[in-house]
Amino acid sequence: MIQPSPTWDAVLVVTSRLAGVNRREFTVEATGLEAPELPPGMEHESDLVDFLKKLGFQLSMVGGGSRPDELRRFYFRPKGIR
Repeated sequence: MIQPSPTWDAVLVVTSRLAGVNRREFTVEATGLEAPELPPGMEHESDLVDFLKKLGFQLSMVGGGSRPDELRRFYFRPKGIR
């Protein structure tokens, strides 16, 4: 039997919602780790992913709608944790 790692529950969830024309607003939630503060003025999901990659996170899943007005959730884990 595979023993669960104590870091398996370490996940960073970022909610993305429309906040204007071609602009997104982000809310960060963290479980099992400290949530990083996003830089002011971040408006695009690609900037979010790039920023968190630089901090040592990897994107593990995206959930939500594909239309711009729909809520999306991005799930990140520290690199090296699956």
